[in-house]
Amino acid sequence: MADLLEEDPGVEAELRALVEEVRTQLPAGVVSAADHSVAAGRDVNISAAQGGVAAGVIHGDAAPPGPTRPGPVGS
Repeated sequence: MADLLEEDPGVEAELRALVEEVRTQLPAGVVSAADHSVAAGRDVNISAAQGGVAAGVIHGDAAPPGPTRPGPVGS
């Protein structure tokens, strides 16, 4: 492959297009999870805001720190 690309650099775009065409024809990958786990076939985005807790998997107790006091920040 490296020799082909070295001999004909213009073939790279054609090869990339061919690979993409083959990839789109393949069946979707099988993804499974068991026993308190996470599995994904693509990206996983996990987030929390305003003192929340976010995780893909939590084993055991998890909680944010105690409640905040009412009023302006820093009082």
